[in-house]
This record gives sequence, structure tokens and C-alpha cells, in this order.
Amino acid sequence: MECCEKLIQLRKREKLTQQELAEAVDVSRQAISKWEVGAAEPAVENLRSLSAFYGIPIDTLLNDALDLPDPGKAAPEAPPQQDTGNSAEESPLGNEIKEEIASLKKWMIALVAVVSVLALAAAVYIAGTLLKGSDAIPLDELEQEYTGFSLDGEFEHGW
Repeated sequence: MECCEKLIQLRKREKLTQQELAEAVDVSRQAISKWEVGAAEPAVENLRSLSAFYGIPIDTLLNDALDLPDPGKAAPEAPPQQDTGNSAEESPLGNEIKEEIASLKKWMIALVAVVSVLALAAAVYIAGTLLKGSDAIPLDELEQEYTGFSLDGEFEHGW
């Protein structure tokens, strides 16, 4: 039995609508619909949620050779332990990894900010030197150079 057929059967066994199941596993109703018609496969996190919700191993959902357990039978003990062990929220190692990722994100943001400031400073410096130009004469030098110039009568020119 394929995964999509198992999902339909499990949902109907629990007498749930697609919307109710979607809310229970925190996905959209459209996602449930796509999974059930076989247009898409649930992501790993969604498979974990479905497995925990229905109390069956993920392997039962994915392996076409395995059939769903009978509703009257008690679920085996292994799946809840497997899901608990894989849940990052309940695992100390999972929490440690999340904290490490959060710390790395902060450092990456800080690094991007520093590089951005340096790039902006370099751009301002380059723009300033280009706008000055190498042949520009400061105004105060021009005033000093021509202060003794006067027109007293005759004016000669070298045309």
C-alpha cells in the first residue's frame, strides 16, 4: 500500500477532515490534500508529526511493503521511543545543536554588518578621491597666487 493510501486510511480511521488533520500536524489543508492524492510527499518533519499523531513508525508510512496495523491492536512500544529520541525539542543534544546554530547565526549577522560597513567606508573614500581630482587647485591657493595682480592703466597681452 502506498503512502498516500495509508494517509487517507489513517485519517478516515480517526474520522478527521483534512482541515482537522492539518491543524493537528501544523500544515495547510492543501498539503494534506497533495499528500493524499500523491502529488507531493510529506517532508521529514511532517512525517515525524504524522507518525507521532497516529502512533505508528515512520517506516510504516514510507515502506510500501508494510501495511498499516489493525486499529484494534496496540501500537508497538518502539515508535514512541523512536520519535522521542528523534525529537530535537526533547533531546539535550538537539537543544545544544539549536543553541549552536543560533549562536552561529548571530556571528554571521555581525560579520555581514562589519563587512558592509567596511565596504561602505571604502566606497566613500574612493568616491571622495575621484571627486577631488588630481589637477584641482584649492581656492585658498588661487587667492594667494593672484593677490598682487592689478590693472593700472595699460594692459599687455601676448596674442
